[in-house]
Amino acid sequence: MDQVFHVDCFICMTCNCKLRGKPFYAVDKKAYCEPCYVNTLETCNICSKPIMERILRATGKAYHPHCFTCVVCHRSLDGIPFTVDASNHIHCIEDFHKKFAPRCSVCKEAIMPAPGQEETVRIVALDRDFHVQCYRCE
Repeated sequence: MDQVFHVDCFICMTCNCKLRGKPFYAVDKKAYCEPCYVNTLETCNICSKPIMERILRATGKAYHPHCFTCVVCHRSLDGIPFTVDASNHIHCIEDFHKKFAPRCSVCKEAIMPAPGQEETVRIVALDRDFHVQCYRCE
């Protein structure tokens, strides 16, 4: 903090408790006791605990990087593409496709892009969805 204090003057800026011999945090040249400092921190949208280190911001909210995970597979999505469903649940791209992709009327599997691809083709006939390889004229 590059400042000198009388022992009685070295106090928390919020609660005025004496800081001599206690852990403290200096923010903008102001000293705070640990409980008051923790109360100023953003909390994680998942675990509701204060975020003491790196903050991951997504969907307008703050997260611990290890708490920001896919709701299906629980894999960390820190630095990984993700998407959000209509209920604001966070999904990895793969699980989102598995959960929400149309299902083929023949094989009942999700119609999804092949691994490494971003798009796929589906056939829609008589209000039913088909993989290209599953569609047969009747």
